[in-house]
Amino acid sequence: MGKIQSNPLFQALNAGGNGHSNLKSSKRTSHGKLLSKNPLAKRLAGVASKEGRTGASAHSNTTAKSAINKVKRSNNNHQQQFKLRSRDRITNKPRDRANNKISTVVSQKIQRAKETYSFKNASHIPFLRVKNLDEAVSETDISLIMSEFGVIVKILTTAGRSKGDSTITAEIFYVEDESLKAAQGELDGRRADGRILDVSIDTQSEIINSDRLWKEVLEEVRFHKHEFLKKRVNNKSALLANKLYM
Repeated sequence: MGKIQSNPLFQALNAGGNGHSNLKSSKRTSHGKLLSKNPLAKRLAGVASKEGRTGASAHSNTTAKSAINKVKRSNNNHQQQFKLRSRDRITNKPRDRANNKISTVVSQKIQRAKETYSFKNASHIPFLRVKNLDEAVSETDISLIMSEFGVIVKILTTAGRSKGDSTITAEIFYVEDESLKAAQGELDGRRADGRILDVSIDTQSEIINSDRLWKEVLEEVRFHKHEFLKKRVNNKSALLANKLYM
C-alpha cells in the first residue's frame, strides 16, 4: 500500500468503495459519484495511481535489470583477473630468480672462455734495453736519467761498437712494468749526446750469455722487486693506521 493509500483522509474519502461498508449499493454508487466530483479526492486518487504506475514500471524495466547484471559481471571479471595476476606473480618469482642465476652462471662461463692465459715464459722478467749510448756515459749517469720513469732495481752495461765508434748498451730493470713502456715511448728514436737512441723491451739479455749468470740476475731482480713492493704495502698500511688513530 502506498503512502497516499494509507492516508486516513484518502481512506475516508474512498470509504464508499470498501466492501466492508454496510451502506447499500445505491448509496455507495451515489456516494462514489459525489467523490468523483470532489477535487481533493481526484488529486489524491491521481497521486496514488501515479505511485502504482511508477512502482510497476520500475519492476518491469528490463533495461535497468540488464545494466545491473552487466555491472555485476564486469566486477566479477575484474576480481577474477586480479586473482590470476596475483597468483602468477607469486608463482613466477622463484622461477625468475632461478632463471637469472642460470643466465648469470652461463655468462660468467662464456666470459672466462674468452679470456686467454699463457704459462710460457711466465718466469721471465721484462727489462728496458737502451742502445747507442755514448761511450763516456757511466752507469750512474744512466741511473740518474732513467730513474725519472720509475724505480730502478738493477742496471747492466756493456761496451759495443756502432758504425765504427764505441757505444754503450744498457739493460735496465724497473720495479713496475709500466715504467718500461713510459721510458720506451719517451726515448726511442730520440737524440742523446749526438746519437740516435734505440730503445726496446725484451726478456733475453744481450749482455750476459751465461744461463747460470742470467738466472742469478733474475733471482736478484725478483727478490728486490718483491722486497720493494712489500715495503710499499707496509708503508701504506702504516700511514693508514696513523690516520685512523690520529
